[in-house]
Amino acid sequence: MRSKLLLIVAAVVTSLTVTTGAQANTVDAPTPEDYAAVAKINLEEGRPALSPELQAEADAVTRLQAYVTVTNGRVTLNRTKALASGISPTVVSDFQKGLDVGNTTAAACAGRNAYYKRMGGLVHEVWMSSCATKQVSSVMKGGAGLATIAAAILSATGLGIPWAVVVAIAGGLATIGAAALDYCNRYNRGSIVKNVGTPCQNQPA
Repeated sequence: MRSKLLLIVAAVVTSLTVTTGAQANTVDAPTPEDYAAVAKINLEEGRPALSPELQAEADAVTRLQAYVTVTNGRVTLNRTKALASGISPTVVSDFQKGLDVGNTTAAACAGRNAYYKRMGGLVHEVWMSSCATKQVSSVMKGGAGLATIAAAILSATGLGIPWAVVVAIAGGLATIGAAALDYCNRYNRGSIVKNVGTPCQNQPA
């Protein structure tokens, strides 16, 4: 199951994006050595695999991509079209809950919101400011599932993160829980959430 998510993420081709809107050249295609290194990282760091229930939710969230738009950092969902397409009303509702939390404005934030990809596009990092991290953590503490977490990440950061990356990272966070994410923001300077290896860590000082 983990390998399935990694293959999906590896297929995404996008530029490195940061909060300033600057872009860097896309990284080179992953090599066999990159795949081997990622497998080694996951093994050594014990990255949790998605349960069958979370995988099913991840598949449903992936279908929502066609009905989501990001304009000037604000994320919106066309609920009418999403429901008409046959996506579960629960998934649609849960996703909207995450958007509602993440789209709120916060002040006095430490750290930054940014997106990076490394190792030929196999390793993806989403940097969340202290405020964004707390917003995502708050929905997790409310018992949120993968759909709500994914939406909160998108809306709290306002970044154009590749959909497969968001789904993979939300799955990792759903597995480790809010307490672990809070620990990754324990210095209140923001967190780094990843699709490979340890799901999250502190942003550097």
